[in-house]
Amino acid sequence: MGDLSKIQAGPCSIKYDVVEIGHTEEGIEFNYEPDIRERLVDEFGTTAVELVLTGENVTITVRIAEWVLANFKIAIPAGLDGTSYLGIGRKPGFLLGSKAKQIVLHPLEKAAGDTTEDATFWKAVPNSPVAIGWNNDGDRIFEVVFKCLPDPAKPDGKLIGKIGAA
Repeated sequence: MGDLSKIQAGPCSIKYDVVEIGHTEEGIEFNYEPDIRERLVDEFGTTAVELVLTGENVTITVRIAEWVLANFKIAIPAGLDGTSYLGIGRKPGFLLGSKAKQIVLHPLEKAAGDTTEDATFWKAVPNSPVAIGWNNDGDRIFEVVFKCLPDPAKPDGKLIGKIGAA
């Protein structure tokens, strides 16, 4: 029998480095996508005998509702970070990975110090278009997709991040 108390729902907070992103819309989505290569041998024809992990893609998608400069500085990592502005426009070749920061997803129903259900990713960098509508039909919400990069200083099995306190 299953345990109904283990079913979880509800929003989470999102912190990028030391910046609390604030209110979001439509939740936050974590996406894990393994790249798999099938191992084939003549004896079994086209039936795979093993699945070989060739890479892992982790993204986090968030629709940011708070219209503050700190959030734009997160969403557009190639921007020039001024005190009261964000410059836009870089020459080709700028390495976005140099702007990668830790990202933490924390369920709102958990106390601040309870990290048992946190999802932590060591190096995340936004890598998506940023579209903002200025109109009468809705709020100025903008979506940001973070790509998580491996941290070579972490052990195998936790190169990208972890879920839980350990």
